[in-house]
Amino acid sequence: PSGQSRQRHFRSGAQSQRQVNAGGSGSQESLPGQEVQEPRTVDSEDAEPPQHPQDPRQFLHLLGDKEYLNVVMDYFPSNLYESIQKYRNKSEISRLKLKVYAYQMFRGLLYLNSIDIAHRDMKPQNVLVNDSNWKLIICDFGSAKKLVPGEPNLAYICSRCYRAPELIFGSTSYTTQIDMWSAGCILVEMLTLEPIFRS
Repeated sequence: PSGQSRQRHFRSGAQSQRQVNAGGSGSQESLPGQEVQEPRTVDSEDAEPPQHPQDPRQFLHLLGDKEYLNVVMDYFPSNLYESIQKYRNKSEISRLKLKVYAYQMFRGLLYLNSIDIAHRDMKPQNVLVNDSNWKLIICDFGSAKKLVPGEPNLAYICSRCYRAPELIFGSTSYTTQIDMWSAGCILVEMLTLEPIFRS
């Protein structure tokens, strides 16, 4: 609403909990034997809503002295690796479906590139798909990093079959283009139903 600061909601506490909103009111449900704490709200006038159409929900989880950022996404029944395995018995993925999947994958990488984030572990297992409606999203950001110019990065990263040449040669000053190499390998794998490189 105009004139009001945007809010980002984080869940805190060493517990698992769900919040269900119904008719504007919320109720909390926790696992047996675990304490529930109220969600912590952080007000920020500078906080902008995510621009990506998937708009993943985020919440903060505190466990002892460690802090974890969890991302909750929509349910997808399988990943691209499982889909490729299934299509091996059907000779090939249809060209139209391949184009739709490729478009969504590269659009996701374009968004990550626009905010200087490298996924650093692009592979079919980390690409979720729904074969019934042809939707695709990128998942598993455990290795992702916001790249800062001049700041060294870890070179031993990304699965071998999808690892960019600069990573193989030990570069620590790479860019988000390493994800583009991985995506190219995935695209070829969708075409041939076999990894282009094997470790």
